[in-house]
Amino acid sequence: MAAATTQTRADTEADLGEETPRPYRMTVEIYEKIVAAGVFGDTSPLFLWKGRLVLPMTKGPDHENALATLLALTMQMVPDGWHVRPGSPVSMRNDSEPEPDLVILRGAIRDYRKRTPRAIDVPLAIEISDSSLRYDSGEKRSTYAAASIPVYWIVNIPKTRIDVFTAPSGPTEAPSYAEHKEYGPDDDVPVVLDGREVGRIPVREVLLQAEPGV
Repeated sequence: MAAATTQTRADTEADLGEETPRPYRMTVEIYEKIVAAGVFGDTSPLFLWKGRLVLPMTKGPDHENALATLLALTMQMVPDGWHVRPGSPVSMRNDSEPEPDLVILRGAIRDYRKRTPRAIDVPLAIEISDSSLRYDSGEKRSTYAAASIPVYWIVNIPKTRIDVFTAPSGPTEAPSYAEHKEYGPDDDVPVVLDGREVGRIPVREVLLQAEPGV
C-alpha cells in the first residue's frame, strides 16, 4: 500500500502560485501629496513613520502641562532668526515625517509657507515622554540621530528629569548620539542653537514639581 501524504495549506498555496500580500511602503513625497489633498482632514493624528501611517501615543495632563510650559519658555528666549513650533511635521530621509512635541526651527515662519521643515532646519527637537518613553528613547532617538538633528531632548516624566542627547552619528548602520546628559529637578537645561546657548530652562518648572516643604 502506498504511504499516505499530507499536504499543508501553505503547500497548496505554493502549488497554486499564490503569494502573501505585501504591505505598501509610503514615501514622504506621496504622504505630503495626500495630506495636501485633504484626505486625512485637518485634525487627523496620523503621521508617517518609516513608510507606515501610525497613530501617536496617548497624551495625559502631565504631557500637556509640560508642553505648554516648554512652549511658553522657549518662545521667550529664542532670538531673531528662529521660531518655535509644537507638533509640527519634520521631513526625514527614511520615509518618515514625525511630529515632535516641540521643535525650534531655523528662519521665519514665512520661510515654510510652501514646504515642510526638514531635519536640517531643526537644531533642537523635544519629545515629552510618559507612555511613549521606550519608543522615544529607542527607535525615535536612533531615527533623529540618523537625521543628524544636533540636539534631542526627552522630557522623561516617569523619572522626573530631562535627558539631553547631542553629537548625532548621522546615517550609520547603528545611528546614535555620542553624548547624553541627565538634568534633574534642581537643574536648568541649556537651550543650545547651532552651538550657541540662548537661555536655560528649569526642569522643575517644566515637570511642575512641588517646592520642598510645599
